[in-house]
Amino acid sequence: MAVCPVCSFEDEDANAVVCSVCGSDLDAGKPPVDDSVESSPAADQTEETAPAGGESDEYSDEPEAPPVDEDAVGEQSSLLSQAASLEALTGFRDRLDELFLDDGKLNYKAPAIMFAVSILLLFSIIGLAVATVPGGDQESTDGYYPLNLIDTENQTLRPTGEPFSGDTFNCELWDIELFDDPNTSQVEHPTDRNGNGEVDEEERFGCPIRNSYQVTAFLILLNIVFLVSAVYLSNYVPNKAIMNPIYLLWLAQFGIFTLHGAVGFVFAPEATAGAVAILGLVVATSIPLFRLALKRGLSNPPGKLFYILVLVAAVLLASLFNNFLLGPYASCTDEYATKDYQELVQQVADGNAEMSTCQGLGYRNITTIPLDFTQGAGRIYWVAATLLLLGAGMWGKDNIRIRDLDEARFITMIVSGLVLQYLILAFNILTSEDGSLSLGEEDTILSVMAMGVSLVESTHSTENEVVRGVQ
Repeated sequence: MAVCPVCSFEDEDANAVVCSVCGSDLDAGKPPVDDSVESSPAADQTEETAPAGGESDEYSDEPEAPPVDEDAVGEQSSLLSQAASLEALTGFRDRLDELFLDDGKLNYKAPAIMFAVSILLLFSIIGLAVATVPGGDQESTDGYYPLNLIDTENQTLRPTGEPFSGDTFNCELWDIELFDDPNTSQVEHPTDRNGNGEVDEEERFGCPIRNSYQVTAFLILLNIVFLVSAVYLSNYVPNKAIMNPIYLLWLAQFGIFTLHGAVGFVFAPEATAGAVAILGLVVATSIPLFRLALKRGLSNPPGKLFYILVLVAAVLLASLFNNFLLGPYASCTDEYATKDYQELVQQVADGNAEMSTCQGLGYRNITTIPLDFTQGAGRIYWVAATLLLLGAGMWGKDNIRIRDLDEARFITMIVSGLVLQYLILAFNILTSEDGSLSLGEEDTILSVMAMGVSLVESTHSTENEVVRGVQ
């Protein structure tokens, strides 16, 4: 049956081309034949006989895997590594908490470790000094002893100097190959201060300290343990001022003995400064140790005056260390009796004997001693006096109250006299060739005048205080 697209008349003749009512074309209403829908028998056969091809087309319709981004993979592995490091640090912190905390409160173990490490550092540098300074019977690499006379280009010298002279030991004169670097052909002369390439008489600085790889590794390990304990302790201290001297002293000794000692030569002045820092560190770490051991708080640290007095004591003790590093020194033993010495002099006069240096001084034998304070200690005492004067000034600033102009004048005169006396002593020590204290006539007069001014003004001030008390 054909349906007219215009008048909708249904013609019974299915093959009719024109509508019998309105005469419209019936083919215009038929939908076009879709070639893609109609399939030929050959196409059907092809679909039935090629199922494998169909599966291939089905797989080809699936999305392909995206390419691997190497940057993203590297970033992911870096994040995983950071997470693992953070987990390790968290576990390390938990172990520190178990060691250093009791019920969430700080115990004495952290400062005890710091105190113990300070003691180990002190004994370590003492051991370094003992291993560095030669003994009187120690032979050099070329067969010399410290007391032997050694011929140079210009004169004959003794490494220890002359007996009772207090001369500092000339280490390179005793062993010229001691400081050679075996990895290079260049000869090092650390005591050649004038740069002439020779060992001179005045180049006496003792034997400097130089760390071996094993000593450097040991010192680094000790300092790491100390620093970890100090940082942990700082997190639980209410007043961080108690930790400031500890960090300052630790940094000083670490820079001198661990860093500088690993790459260069540590001479007596630097080593003495490091010893002062370690001695101060022992005292500074003992403060939190004893306070926590006695169940006392850490909120009230010692004042600056306390640490200045500690440094004064440390400087005086370190003078022994400094004197030992500058040795050994020449000395004489077995003094002659008067009769025996006269016989020796007669034999020398007759040409039957020769008189040695010690025999000329009235002794039989020459020897070495590890300490000799005849020279050089004055500068260390000057440093101690400077710190002591500074401490006295800080104490006076905090405790002396000036009430009127008269008191201000008296105190000014007293302080001026003391400072003048100090400057005279300091000038003489610093300008002395051997570092000892030697006052001339003018210096003695000025010193007496300065002390007299201070004494008179202090007496006058006391009398005024008595009069005011009576009134």
